[in-house]
Amino acid sequence: PFGYGLSYTKFKYTNLQVLNTTIKACETASVTVTVANVGDMDGDEVVQLYVSQPHASVPVPNVRLGNFERVSVAKGESVDVILELSPHFHAIVPPSEDIYTDRTTVEAGVVNLFVGGGQPKFYDGGLTASVTVANTQVLSTC
Repeated sequence: PFGYGLSYTKFKYTNLQVLNTTIKACETASVTVTVANVGDMDGDEVVQLYVSQPHASVPVPNVRLGNFERVSVAKGESVDVILELSPHFHAIVPPSEDIYTDRTTVEAGVVNLFVGGGQPKFYDGGLTASVTVANTQVLSTC
């Protein structure tokens, strides 16, 4: 899977913060996380933000990659990483008879976030949070 690369050092994730825990459908969600290099060598880490929507009204993937950033961290140092989640990455496509009209929609509800060095359930040491989308809106009207 994405982010399964090997490293000669170890990283620790702490201090996951969500800028706004409630957002409107067309707003971008922002999270900040601290990534510390707790190993013996300098290294690069791909910080990954995954999204899940357990209560979506239509079937959606279990998790979706919402954003990522590669950072270089010297041994014994830490960096704060800001990741933004565009509404496109937690939108759904509702069923419709009209296949020619874009109906991609951001639904109201809870969006679960996972930040770490790999996919949820495959990466130990990741952090979780959630964002509540306050309203439902067709994405093309954003």
